[in-house]
Amino acid sequence: MKGLGWAAVGTALLLPLAGSPVSAQTPWRFDVGVNGGGSWYSSLLGGDHTGGDAVKFQPSWLTGGQVGVWFTPRIGIRANMTYTDTKLKQGDTELYGDVNLWSGSGDVLFRLTNPRSNFTGFQALPYVTLGAGAKWINPAGDFFAVVDGGDGDTGVPLTCVNGSCFGPGGVPAAGATGFFLKEGSSFMGLGGIGADLRVARNFAIRVEAGDRIYKPSVVAVGTAGFPNAVTAISSDNRAKLVNEIYGQAGLHLLLGVAAPEVVAITPAPAPPAETPPPPPAPTTETVNVCVVDVTQPQGLRMLEATRTIATNDTTVMVNGQSVPLAQAVGTVPVASTATWYIQGQPLVIGKTHPLKFVSFGSPRTASVGELTFLGTVDGLPIFADPSTVASVQASLDQARTANNNDLTAIVDTKADVRSALDKANVVLYAPLQPTGCVFQPVQLQQQVRKVRG
Repeated sequence: MKGLGWAAVGTALLLPLAGSPVSAQTPWRFDVGVNGGGSWYSSLLGGDHTGGDAVKFQPSWLTGGQVGVWFTPRIGIRANMTYTDTKLKQGDTELYGDVNLWSGSGDVLFRLTNPRSNFTGFQALPYVTLGAGAKWINPAGDFFAVVDGGDGDTGVPLTCVNGSCFGPGGVPAAGATGFFLKEGSSFMGLGGIGADLRVARNFAIRVEAGDRIYKPSVVAVGTAGFPNAVTAISSDNRAKLVNEIYGQAGLHLLLGVAAPEVVAITPAPAPPAETPPPPPAPTTETVNVCVVDVTQPQGLRMLEATRTIATNDTTVMVNGQSVPLAQAVGTVPVASTATWYIQGQPLVIGKTHPLKFVSFGSPRTASVGELTFLGTVDGLPIFADPSTVASVQASLDQARTANNNDLTAIVDTKADVRSALDKANVVLYAPLQPTGCVFQPVQLQQQVRKVRG
């Protein structure tokens, strides 16, 4: 086969993803699978070429294999190969009975839902995929060749007269139009939707439907007698863009599966020796609680509180009176009740120049002084590591005062702050609850651009 360089195109385009951080929640790192299904093909020569019905590949079976790598719970890549043996037809007329079709692409997969880190039962994980690679068209036999100014290319000659097309052999040349389908490769794009149906800890059924788009190489040739070698009239490619609509299903072996959580079992202690009864246990204890408070420069503060051991109720002193901690803290917007977090959507900061951040990793606990307060998005406080905004801290503090902590307005009006946040390695933190200082990390969403051939 010619043009094997196309086989590396899709993989080369995906190499930058290799540096993506691996999340502890990725349910598996690698998968290997085989699949089968079928394809339908749009025409490669239309009626305007043939004077009659279009010429196309016959719908056929499909088989293949895939090898995938997951860098985060929702982003992965794969090497994707397929094969079929089909016929070239015009309407119900067979023009050539044995054409091998191969495809190879490197694809990016984007999951639409967050997977569970451990297998606890069946889970459906839908995804969309985009890819690029090559399509190889290989008529069996290599009996015919076309000369178009260089070395001869093998393939299939066709002649069309009075609206009917014929494959190789004995068609009168008078009034006929000749074409030659070359053996070789062409650039191919891929788009699809599918789902991984995880049925066991190490196995999933993958179902997928999509479109492989490519343009075969067809040139106009002389038709007289169709000897084994024909001459091209023009090097222009007369083929139409072919849509190969496919559907397939396959079984995938999951490798690098996250280990199940280990629950430690503590052995029962030996019966204690008879001792005098202990003094009564204290009923309360003094605790320090980290709370979210956007009235403070750091956005966080520590409160000394009293916890009732029996009920786990926590109270603080306000104006000489003991009040529940929740009442003292007041209403604070948190990520766990925000629409974007519940629906698995990005956190959008800015309107004129929006920055989109997506959840990743596990929630983490921070203490006062460990994070710096950036501002609020629809009332939700947003924090970052101090080093993230160290170079623009003075500008950020001034903008926060001028904009009443509104981080959306700050990002739209302060280019230096926006530039500090618009970096692939920037991690922001949104509180999940008003107390305890538990935060959900979010990271800047990476843009995926379609590759043009």
